[in-house]
Amino acid sequence: WSNQCDRSGLCGGKFRRLYLPAYGQPDATGKCRNLPVIVTGGERKNAIVAINGNKQSSQAGQMYSERVCFAEWFAAHGKTPMDLYGRPGFPGLANYRGECDDKHATLARYRFALAMDNTYHETWSRGYFTREVLDGLYAGCIPIIKGCYNVEDYLPDGSYIDLRKYEDYRHLDLYLQEMMPYEVRAYEEAIARYLGSPEVERYHAHATYMQLFALCGSEPTGEWTPGLADGRDKLPARGDGAEIWSWAQLAQVGRPIAPAELRPMRYLHLAHVKDPGGPLPAEFLTALRDE
Repeated sequence: WSNQCDRSGLCGGKFRRLYLPAYGQPDATGKCRNLPVIVTGGERKNAIVAINGNKQSSQAGQMYSERVCFAEWFAAHGKTPMDLYGRPGFPGLANYRGECDDKHATLARYRFALAMDNTYHETWSRGYFTREVLDGLYAGCIPIIKGCYNVEDYLPDGSYIDLRKYEDYRHLDLYLQEMMPYEVRAYEEAIARYLGSPEVERYHAHATYMQLFALCGSEPTGEWTPGLADGRDKLPARGDGAEIWSWAQLAQVGRPIAPAELRPMRYLHLAHVKDPGGPLPAEFLTALRDE
């Protein structure tokens, strides 16, 4: 997803930007109709909500521990209330409220939503714009963001609060406490304009499917309904312990599809291409369409 792929001269231009899909099933017209209902107005708790699982990591740039620090500080010192939901739970935190059955409805009860992604890193989280942010926006929350290193390239000014701009949590708390109703309305209007723009549709799975077809040099043919095939609503995770890669290494790898290895999509990562520059076989395009 890194927008380093957008740099025209990177590794001979072999990479293309893919937007991380946030939503799945479009309708038969190809339009993305399954977005969460945009929530506006209504009574909201003038508080922060966060919905995350209790996880840990030793990787540089991990944000799991900062989520906990944020919640701990607001529980102990904040004048702005904060409620934390999620699974696995946070039994040691005073403001942990348990699991939530409906994320969208839970977010919609609050004025602010903490959108702190799993990673914050100058390189590896550049372009890392996920549904962590979009879910809060669609619920009508003002998102407090830290994760995507260059979030300003993805959201317009005035539609979010950039946590990095505050010296500490106390200064953020003070800003939230002093926010006037007209400032809240300004945020809400900026969010509504963004959600009404064509930019949002690029975060749907169908947009990714069509981009992949374009990169393959083809268009879907025959009877093809946008969406995931039966049983493909979840993708298996890989845990093969592969070595850390680099852009230069990836540039030397051929297209990971070979006619001799043609199988359903779940097997394609095992394939190796003998002719990286050759055209993709029609059998593969048919298999891709069927998947």
